[in-house]
Formats: sequence, C-alpha cells, structure tokens
Amino acid sequence: MKNSFEKWQVISIISRFGAQIIGTLQWYLVALILPAPSYGLYSIVSGIAKSFGSYQNLGLQSTSNREIAAAKDLAHAFKVFFVVATFRYFISIPLAILLFVKSTAISSQFDSDHTRIVFALKVYAFIILFQAIQGIFNTVLAGLKKFKILFSYQFLFTIISFVISIPLVYFFDFEGTIISILITTIISVLILGYFSIKSFEGNFVLPTFAEYKFILKDILSLSLSVYIVKVIFSNWENLGKAIIGTSFILALLGDKASLQLVGVFGIALAYSAKLMMISDSITDVNMTIFTEKYLNDIKNFASDFLSNFSKIFITTTFVSISVLFWNKEVFDFIFRNKYAGAEKYVPVLVIAYWAYSFINIYKSSIYVPAKRLLLLVVGFLLLLITSIVSFIWFRLLNIFDVTLSLSVAMMIGSLITYLFMTFDLRIKFKVWFINTQMLITFSFSLFMCLIYFYNLQLNFKLLMFVLYFAIQMYLMLKWKVIKVPAKKSSSPI
Repeated sequence: MKNSFEKWQVISIISRFGAQIIGTLQWYLVALILPAPSYGLYSIVSGIAKSFGSYQNLGLQSTSNREIAAAKDLAHAFKVFFVVATFRYFISIPLAILLFVKSTAISSQFDSDHTRIVFALKVYAFIILFQAIQGIFNTVLAGLKKFKILFSYQFLFTIISFVISIPLVYFFDFEGTIISILITTIISVLILGYFSIKSFEGNFVLPTFAEYKFILKDILSLSLSVYIVKVIFSNWENLGKAIIGTSFILALLGDKASLQLVGVFGIALAYSAKLMMISDSITDVNMTIFTEKYLNDIKNFASDFLSNFSKIFITTTFVSISVLFWNKEVFDFIFRNKYAGAEKYVPVLVIAYWAYSFINIYKSSIYVPAKRLLLLVVGFLLLLITSIVSFIWFRLLNIFDVTLSLSVAMMIGSLITYLFMTFDLRIKFKVWFINTQMLITFSFSLFMCLIYFYNLQLNFKLLMFVLYFAIQMYLMLKWKVIKVPAKKSSSPI
C-alpha cells in the first residue's frame, strides 16, 4: 500500500507541477496584460467572491471524500454523492441570489469602479452555482480512487483554461478575466460530471428519506467543523486584500491605499501562494488513503504518516528556499518596474505559506480522518486571531507600513498555528511528527535565509545556491525522498 500511495502522490505532484507551469505562464501573461490597477481590482473582486463563496463550502468536499472512500460499495457511495450534492444546492442557490442582488451595495464600499465591480460580482454569482457541483464531482473521483482520471484532467484542463483565458483578458481587460472564469468553470463541470457519473458504473440507487437524514446527519457532524475551518482560512488568505481594499478601514488606520498598491500586494501574494501546489496536490490522495489507514490500521498510522510527512516537509522546504532566494531576480526579469516593491513582501509571505502547507497536510491527513474536529477549529481560529492581533499591534506601534504589517502578521499566524498543531498531535499520538532529517533540512534552509537577507552580490549568491542545491539533492537522494529507479539487469541469453 505504501509504494502505491507514494506513487500516486508523486504522480499527483508531477501532474500539478505540469499544470502549475502552464498556470504560472497564464498568471504571468494576465498580470502582464492587465494594467496594475486592473489587477488590483481583480484581486479585490476575487477576494470578495472567494470569501463569499466559502460560505457554500460547508466542509462537504472533505467530508464526502472521507465518506465515499469509506463506503462499503458503489451504491452507498452514490447515495453519499446524491445527499451531498442536493444539500449543497440548498445553500448555494440562496447565496448566489444574495450576491447577485447585493452586488451594488457591496461595490459602494469602494472608492471607484463601481460599475465594473457590480458586473464582476453578478457573474461570480453564476460561477458559485457551477462551483457548487464542480467540487463534489472532484471529490467523487478522489474518493473512488480514480486518480489517473483526476490527475489527467487537472493537467489537460489547465491547457484549456489557458487557451480560453488569455484572448479574453487581452481583448476585454478586467472583464475578460471574470468571463473566462465562468466559461472554464462550466467546461470543468461537464468534464468532471461525465467521469464521476461513469465511475458509479450504473449503481444509481437513491437513498430513502430515512437514509438521506442519516447520511446527512453523519456528514454534517464532521463537515460543519471543516466548514468553519474553510471560512477562517478564506478570510485569513484574503485578509490583506480586504484591509487594503476597503476605504473605511484604511481611513481608521490613517493610510492612503490605491488599486496600484493592491495590485502590488496581490502579485506578491499570488507568487508566494504557488508553494501551496505541493500540499494541495496530495491532499486528495492523503484524505482517501489516511482515512482507510486510520479506520483499518491505527497501529501503524502515526509511523506511516511521519515517514510520508518528512518527505513532504523536506521537499516543500527546499522549494520554498528556491522561491524565496530568487524572488528579486524573478520580479526584475518578468515585471521590470510594473509591480515595483512587491519583492519586499515575498520573504515573509513565503514563510507564511511554507508553514500553512504543513497545516494543510495535518488537516487532510490526520484531523479530518481522525475526526479531531474541535482542535482543528481551535487551530484555525488561532491562525486568524494571531494574524489580526499582530497586524493591529504593528499598526498601532507604526512598526511597518500596512502591506508589510499584513505580510508579517500572516507569517506569525501560520507559524504559531503550525507549532500548536504539532504539539496537539504529540498529545494525541504520543509521537513528535518531526525527525532528524527534517531538523537538518530546516537548519540548513534557515542558514540560506540568513544569506538571502545579507544581500550578496549575484555571483556569490549563485555560488551559494549551487552549493545548497547540490547538498540538498545529495541528502534527498540519501534519505530516499527522491528515488532513482534501479537499472534492470539484462538476463543472459
């Protein structure tokens, strides 16, 4: 099981990495095509829509993944799907109507571009309706272990999204980004829906009313906690956009912001958030596999998780240092002076997403499978509260400007939450989810961070990174984080 599990993790990461390359190119072209104020407007609107849309989540994707993975047969799995899908629309339809109707009132909270914001929010109202079932279809494929279909779709769909999005953004500016999201979401629903329904192999058995209530009650007992976590994370991630973009709060803080500033911060945030690719790419696999592991082999659960988690930690840390180390050069080469100043927010935001990547893995691999829900909610509340308190403290003492205060506050919140969850799981499983390999990687990477902040000349910086890369690759091979396939010996004739 372990080899198969890690195989699908690797395939998932490769699939996501390929998709991420195309997605990053798409992000770069969009950021290049749009004027900085338009990108700032997009950051604000997408932040509002994501925060609003998170209220339809209800934690149903994570919990239905768990329940479908644990289903005794395909007929029962279809019943879970039917209950989750219908119940989600009971929530999503009123939310979409509310966003559509209140779009004008929401736009009035901003200084300018009211008409464009109203248009975008009304389109997002329709997007929410399609996203409601899109996520459930994705969960069906993950829960039924249709990983080959799921990962192939993830890569190919990125190509489709690229082909559709870039022309629309080029010809229609900000409005083109919103329309492209609607079109690609509809296409995604059609593709995922086809393969999901096909995966049930004709076992379309509707639940009785009694079964419907039982399944719904069982799912909600878990999903509401996951839902709270989703809402908290959405508000934490969009904390910066919300504070920078809202004139009222800025007036209270005594700062003057502009769409240019929002665009700069949004670019730094988007660049740093690319780190989530690693943890996001394996959460579907982990949720399914570790649910089965927790239910059927609790004795080896902790040791198997630590073995797998250490590899994720080492890989994520290595990628994080690479992203942080060259961010100045990346911004100078790609954007020139268009988003000047964005690179100063990247180091702390990279650390914030580095820590959150492990929080994400803890959530999908342990907290949800083990139904450790109260502590999961406490951890995410800690994430949001410590970030907000840190931000307010920095502003009251006038230590940093608004955007840097937000960046450092997000970093502090994610680090504290990661440590809290690590201590909590130590209490639960009597095991530290830290090993010698992780400590060596962390210490080595911390040294590289200090070198980064020392501002070496480019030639010395390149030399240090080459040494770091060589040593880290050697250690990853030695620890079998990276496995080189053994050569097959040719049989004698």
